[in-house]
Amino acid sequence: MFASDKTTNGIDSIKDYETVFQTVDELNFYIGDNNFYSTQSPNKELKTIKKVEINANPISEDRSKDRDFEHRIIVNNDYIIYINNDFSELWLDDTKNININYTGNSWNKEIEEGILPSFSYTVENPEILKELFKRHSQHLK
Repeated sequence: MFASDKTTNGIDSIKDYETVFQTVDELNFYIGDNNFYSTQSPNKELKTIKKVEINANPISEDRSKDRDFEHRIIVNNDYIIYINNDFSELWLDDTKNININYTGNSWNKEIEEGILPSFSYTVENPEILKELFKRHSQHLK
């Protein structure tokens, strides 16, 4: 884990990882697009997630939203932790899309709030994340 030196309102780097978990009311776990587990009492899951060790050096400086991922954890519907298929990489995103639609004479606007997702980082102990997902999902072996 890292000490947070957050200077913006968004998640900018992996140093903000701890900030994501300061006040958590709800966690939603996904494999692909399928939500397979949600909790509004996440104490046990938070203890596990906080044990994850992340290398402070980014794997790449790619901040695109279309990186490959297999797993997601959505925290309070505010932050998303994207995790690759073998739990060895993750990145954070706090971007929200707000859609404004008018069906009459038409106006459709999409506003993106937040900043680009963080870089991708190496998870030093991926077995912790794998076990967390495995505990709640029959899809993982």
